[in-house]
Amino acid sequence: MVSKTSIQYGTGKTKLCAEICFQKSQQQPILFLWLPLPNCWIRRANRPERIGRLRIWMTDGVLTHAGHVPSGFGKMRLPEEWNALPKSKWPRKYLIDGLGSDSMTPVPVRRFYQQDIDNSQHVIQLNEFVSVALQKWLEKISK
Repeated sequence: MVSKTSIQYGTGKTKLCAEICFQKSQQQPILFLWLPLPNCWIRRANRPERIGRLRIWMTDGVLTHAGHVPSGFGKMRLPEEWNALPKSKWPRKYLIDGLGSDSMTPVPVRRFYQQDIDNSQHVIQLNEFVSVALQKWLEKISK
């Protein structure tokens, strides 16, 4: 589905797999994948897996961070971006760290990588994250 601000891949508005948006302020495309939520990365036997829209950060083509952003671009920033701002512009401390959608700092992808993707490779590839998103999407549409 193509709109003025994004390209979404999936079935209808509720069964999405990926989204690409262009952020004018940074002059770059932003990738979102529907993956297990960061607070679900810590597996517990009685906790069902929840899938959500995760923004993917990349540096020089290497995946570095992921964060739950339910809509829009979100307010998350990488730690180095927070450090570049004056402390007076930071949100309350409890919002900076954490795995929930209220966190203001994305999670390093290595935490996800250790749980759901074979971590034998040194560099985390985008195609592996896309494969997981496609797998989760196929599971969702087959229900």
